[in-house]
Amino acid sequence: PPVIAVDDAGNFVTPILGGHWGANEIAKEISSILGGKPIITTASEIFGKDSVESIARRLVAKIVNPEAIVKINSAILRGEEICTDGFSIQGMREGKDCKYIITTSNFQDPNKVVLKLRLLPLHVGIGSKREVDVNLIYSGLMEALSKMNIEPSRISSISSVREEVGKI
Repeated sequence: PPVIAVDDAGNFVTPILGGHWGANEIAKEISSILGGKPIITTASEIFGKDSVESIARRLVAKIVNPEAIVKINSAILRGEEICTDGFSIQGMREGKDCKYIITTSNFQDPNKVVLKLRLLPLHVGIGSKREVDVNLIYSGLMEALSKMNIEPSRISSISSVREEVGKI
């Protein structure tokens, strides 16, 4: 879990643990509320690069082999080519022919550094007033999934107190 430290005057907000797992974003939000300054020390943030953890978070995925995180993150920071397998990320090439690969498949190659992500099932809860058209709810859900670059097939369940919404 993210751990954040704030000095007594609220001037400096420092992520202590979990910078790549959301602590940096939380520190930025807290500092904007307090009028302080976020102290971000993770290299990927400093140099404006993606980290494996941020990619996993965007994909709503779990990192299966965390021992590959440092190797892949270091390669990203060095500007080495990273391939993706099973999904696409801007700035990374899709394929399996790079030395460093982030995959959502069962791909393995002992001569490559392969980081495996397991896409997590998504469960959607929808609350709405009875007069809201179900088609409008469906459109909103599809738009949200599109913005997040998530396939609708990833949704395991939709729950709502309105029966017709749960059948979307």
